[in-house]
Amino acid sequence: MVVPEGAGMRPDNAKHRPPGRQRKPLTSRIIVAHVDQRIRLLRKQLGMSQTDLGERIGVRFQQVQKHENGADRVSASTLYEIACALGAPVTFFFEGLPPPATAASADLSPAMRANYAASAEGMRLLDCFARLPARVRGDAVRLLEGVFDSASAASGHLRPSWPNDL
Repeated sequence: MVVPEGAGMRPDNAKHRPPGRQRKPLTSRIIVAHVDQRIRLLRKQLGMSQTDLGERIGVRFQQVQKHENGADRVSASTLYEIACALGAPVTFFFEGLPPPATAASADLSPAMRANYAASAEGMRLLDCFARLPARVRGDAVRLLEGVFDSASAASGHLRPSWPNDL
């Protein structure tokens, strides 16, 4: 029997997902990514290696790496252990997230802005902006504001899209 090429194949983005299982909503993935970033941020601020953190919570450094990179989700119990090991309240890892009632708001909190600025895309944008001559920067900001206003008017309202690739 000849099977047509690609028949029965799942799309690449679903190859690790059991059949019938849906992806988590974007909001959930944003929260997970935020928690992962906060773990990495605090660990680095304390000058602690992934190995040191792993030893304190009873896992290998590779597992800490998977948590920080989003390859594995952090369970509630592991997050509690990480918080204890880093000397922070569990709530620290959720600081900067908008409250559920305003999650669709177009306004970013200062912590979310800082997280964006620290992302690869944010760093690239800041580097490009910093290289602009001072007399052009105001024009660039007005251009971006105009693009946002146009897109906002066309769609009715815009939500922050970062990180949109999670």
